[in-house]
Amino acid sequence: MKKKFLSTNFLTIIAIFFGILVGYLNNSDLNNITSIIAEISVKIMKCAALPLLFLSIISSAAHFKNIDQIKNLGYKIITYTVLTTLIAAVVADILFWVSSSYFLPQSLPHITDQLVENNKSFLLTIMDMIPDNIVKMFLENNVIATVLVAIMIALGLLSINQIGRAHV
Repeated sequence: MKKKFLSTNFLTIIAIFFGILVGYLNNSDLNNITSIIAEISVKIMKCAALPLLFLSIISSAAHFKNIDQIKNLGYKIITYTVLTTLIAAVVADILFWVSSSYFLPQSLPHITDQLVENNKSFLLTIMDMIPDNIVKMFLENNVIATVLVAIMIALGLLSINQIGRAHV
């Protein structure tokens, strides 16, 4: 009984229920507390997710025998990353266009001016994905840069001869 009570699914359902209840009550103190809890949770996930991805790619690559296996893994990771990012962008865009008339004021000239100011070319966006500092890519949560560096390290591990690999 104790194991079922503390299962992840059960705790998730309880958390969803309390989230709906707190939203319905619209109490400012409860909203502040839940905002703090949500912010802490997101920060912990951001702190753990990227290093976990980086280390899992490198540790997986340490077991590969040839470059084709790493190419296959790299292709799958890049494809998955790009597809999930694209899907998230499309969903966010649809939600924005559906809900913007309800939640945003009719005229937002200052936001439009900021969008024009921050408009970067596609090439500059691609160049920003390539890291110039290994710590910076983790600080900025740059997933593409992290995957690229992990794949380069994996290729480096593959180039080490078998005797050297036994000691790594």
